[in-house]
Amino acid sequence: MDAGIVSSIKNEDYIFDMDTGNLLGYSQRLVFSFGERILGLISNIEEFESNLLDLDGNKLPPKKSQLIAIDDVKHDGYLVMDEDKLQVKDIFWIDREKRQIKGYLVLGIGKRYLTYRTTSVMEVLENITNPYVIFDDKLEEVLIANGMLLQMVPFQYSKMDNGFPLEMFFNGNEEFDRVKSWLGNPEREFLLRAQVLLGEGCPNWFDMEFSKIEIDGKKCIGINILPIEEIKRAEYELKKSNEILRGLVQIQNDFFIYEQDEVTLKKLLEFILKTSGAELGFIGQVTTKYSDKPLLKLDAVSDISTLSKESFNLFEAYSRNNFLFDHPGNFIDKCINTKKVMIINDSSLFRDVKQPSGHPSLSNFMGIPICKDDNTIAMIGLANRKSGFGQDLVERLTPLFSFYTVIVQAIQEKNEKEELFKLKEEKEYLFSNILEKTSDLVIILNKDRKIEYMSPSVKKILGKDTFQLIHKLVEDTFQPQFKVGKAHYQSLQKFKTDKGDKWIDVSLDLLLDSHSQINKISIIARDTTTRIQHEIKLREALEKEKEVNVFKSQFISLVSHEFKTPLAIIKSSIDIGKFYLKNDQDAQKSKKVVFDKLLKIENETNNLDQLVVKVLESEKVDQGEFPVNLVEVEINNFLEEIVNKARFKNLVVFNSTIDFEQTIMWDKILIQRAFENVLDNAIKYGEGKPVIFTIAKNGGTLYLVIKDNGVGIPPAELNNVFKPFYRASNIQNTEGFGLGLVTVEKFVALNHGEILINSIPNEGTIVTLIF
Repeated sequence: MDAGIVSSIKNEDYIFDMDTGNLLGYSQRLVFSFGERILGLISNIEEFESNLLDLDGNKLPPKKSQLIAIDDVKHDGYLVMDEDKLQVKDIFWIDREKRQIKGYLVLGIGKRYLTYRTTSVMEVLENITNPYVIFDDKLEEVLIANGMLLQMVPFQYSKMDNGFPLEMFFNGNEEFDRVKSWLGNPEREFLLRAQVLLGEGCPNWFDMEFSKIEIDGKKCIGINILPIEEIKRAEYELKKSNEILRGLVQIQNDFFIYEQDEVTLKKLLEFILKTSGAELGFIGQVTTKYSDKPLLKLDAVSDISTLSKESFNLFEAYSRNNFLFDHPGNFIDKCINTKKVMIINDSSLFRDVKQPSGHPSLSNFMGIPICKDDNTIAMIGLANRKSGFGQDLVERLTPLFSFYTVIVQAIQEKNEKEELFKLKEEKEYLFSNILEKTSDLVIILNKDRKIEYMSPSVKKILGKDTFQLIHKLVEDTFQPQFKVGKAHYQSLQKFKTDKGDKWIDVSLDLLLDSHSQINKISIIARDTTTRIQHEIKLREALEKEKEVNVFKSQFISLVSHEFKTPLAIIKSSIDIGKFYLKNDQDAQKSKKVVFDKLLKIENETNNLDQLVVKVLESEKVDQGEFPVNLVEVEINNFLEEIVNKARFKNLVVFNSTIDFEQTIMWDKILIQRAFENVLDNAIKYGEGKPVIFTIAKNGGTLYLVIKDNGVGIPPAELNNVFKPFYRASNIQNTEGFGLGLVTVEKFVALNHGEILINSIPNEGTIVTLIF
């Protein structure tokens, strides 16, 4: 019977009668896949089976015999068509009711043989959205190309009179060689992924599906071109991301397992440079440990020592400075302060940045701030990347930046713990030594007021009645009138001991538990007997000092052409006295008037005399006639005695950062007068605000800083403050002679020191004594 096309519902590729072996039907798909030649091979089942081979090239047994025990069979093998041996999958089964053998014959990938008409091909190509082109069978001449491809050709059509062979579109010879190799083998189809010169920004990635086809009987090569640039870019980014993650895992293991901070940070910088393609770079932490402004302390930096001799010297200098960089006003500062990524690809911008000799020239730069809680805690700097820097690189390196953030925080936390532990040990050591050696009285009582600890100095000062006096000290201080804080009391107590009367300055603190109940009582007291006695003896001197202030004011009047005022008073008093003595009508009244006038004369004379004494004292210093007696002085004790004087107490906040037993060679009298003079000025012109007195030491230099928050000194007048009798224009209504700072400067110089003054009007004055 004639073979007909099987309906699309059933659509088996072939149907054979089991009894006769004749072909009952075939599918159009079979002809489409294998061409018209297949019909000559399937006219009957025996002819068909004679052209089927297994994968080893052996003839297969008859289908009928294979279907005796089972209903469905699958075979992978070959179909022999003329000179072609096509790889196929033969799937067949038995329909026992109709006594038919049915099956599918599936051509292996790349084996289809296609024949088309030119008009139908053109209709199809112009309606697909990706580039498609048909070459001759030697890939030298374009026969048909759709509009999409023609738009993507990057060459000038005017220069392509001889056509454009496929080879000219390949970015590399290797890919085209693979295509030529395919042309010479029986494979019908070929898939190639390659970079091709098509589209903008060539070359771009495409999947190229090659097919051997016939168009109107002419052998051709059809190429379906599928753009995969985005896929390749995604693959590239994924590959780079995976490389970054693998590298970070290794660095992370080194950091957390081996705890080698320096090694880890160097590896991290090397990895950042390798990943980014930058030639130079650094990673570093922002710190205010060494200055009141942010500095950059590098964790790792590119080694520039091999570039030149100057670079070697510069790198050595950086190393000696422990890679601590002071960088005022440059783009690194800007990156730190703005907390924004900085990208500079214009090399001309670096001309304004002053770089030291030996520093590599910069063509571009990218700065990445590492931030935490709105503060820049670290920074990454990269430079000299051949392709320049862009936001895409920032996004790709984000995992590295995040990792460095974690590393910095871990290092900082570890360093803080180490410093706290070290500080705790130092404090415990110092505390134990101080308690044993201090001259202060340190006492700790429990909640029942039983003594738990007292320093050795307690018995030395309080004598044989120590325990009784301790309880009296607590009871007398623990009174409402001495309360200065929630749990803090201060008092000055006088005790009678077997060693005489003692004045004890007491500071008592209540240590409370979580329920605000007294847990312990801490007492730190000081024997101030000597100071109190000294203050008593100096009260008269204090009164005289007050008189001196009056005399200073009078002498300024003298210098201001008002010296005639006291003389006029003296003269008028004498005239009035003489008048009453000559006219002795009322002797008692005359005596009283004359006595009053004599007192005025005496007062004015004393004022002039004190002024002259001050002038002479200043003159003696200028002439080198003032004796200087340098002795070893315990700085803290000496200055505390000064600020604890009645006129300074509660007005001066004293803060010392030097060792308690630190000493210096001073003339105690001259230095005391100098400090008191400066403190007097700070209080006098401080408008009632606290005066801050700070002691610090840097290396071998001692700094004593007295700061007030008062009226200040006009900038134009600062240079005149050390001139005799000079007084600032904004304090003319305040008493003074204008000799105080003159004497202070001279007394400090005699003690091998210097004095500096900084001031801002209405904000205050800072006086710094340097020894």
